[in-house]
Amino acid sequence: MEYAELQLLGGGLYLLNKVFLLLMEKRGLGREDNAFWFWKKWAWGVYLLGLPPWLVFFYLEQNWIFFCIEAGGAPAMLCGFINSMSQRDAPRWLERIAIAAVPFGIALSLWDLGLSRWPTQLLEVAGSAGFLVGTYLLYKERLVGYRWFMLMNLATGILVGIQGYSILCGMQAASIGIIALAYRAKKQNLSALR
Repeated sequence: MEYAELQLLGGGLYLLNKVFLLLMEKRGLGREDNAFWFWKKWAWGVYLLGLPPWLVFFYLEQNWIFFCIEAGGAPAMLCGFINSMSQRDAPRWLERIAIAAVPFGIALSLWDLGLSRWPTQLLEVAGSAGFLVGTYLLYKERLVGYRWFMLMNLATGILVGIQGYSILCGMQAASIGIIALAYRAKKQNLSALR
């Protein structure tokens, strides 16, 4: 496995993002709660910090499709970070870029791979869609964003498992568990507010 340090750093920071999202949702009954905003800032901050190691890794591997997809997630990550810092929506122009990145990333994946590697292509498209859509929906504080993240982690976990990246596969499995707990906590919070 080449560039293991980059994978561990990027994967570790992305995993921390999920832990902090869980802590945010556990504190999320009242949006005025300082703990909610504290963990939200940390969640989006480490998510952004995890992006450069992945971009460098995909660049060094010359994996342009995943380089572009990861870079395409940056606008939604920035939206989430801006929202966590200001407690307001991100600028509309940045939201539009984040929304445009979703079909662009999926189309790029389909175009690059064609139908020659159907099973792995399906996993790559599912992982890409889960990442791009999930990141945007979590910025918008939508419950369904967690389901998209679970799709991303499941598809990516299977894909990296097939490719022999056992540490990354384990991180994806841990991410699914943490995201499932965050989903449950947010769902309980929403029920309590009704």
